[in-house]
Amino acid sequence: MRSSATWNFKLKKGENTPSNLNTQGEEIHVIISGAGRMTVGEKSSEIKEGEIIFVPPRIPHVIQNPESPLLT
Repeated sequence: MRSSATWNFKLKKGENTPSNLNTQGEEIHVIISGAGRMTVGEKSSEIKEGEIIFVPPRIPHVIQNPESPLLT
């Protein structure tokens, strides 16, 4: 059986999520507002409002907000 998770976050300017990984299934991140950077494994990319990011299971990832007033 395949599982997935969604996660609601709010990052103020200069904040980031802790590096983490999901062992049970993929994660789906929907960027509601703002812009920032997401690192999945070894790959780092700019993210912005309206994007959907799929993170495979067992891959470390982190979301950073270096400049937006609020990244959700």
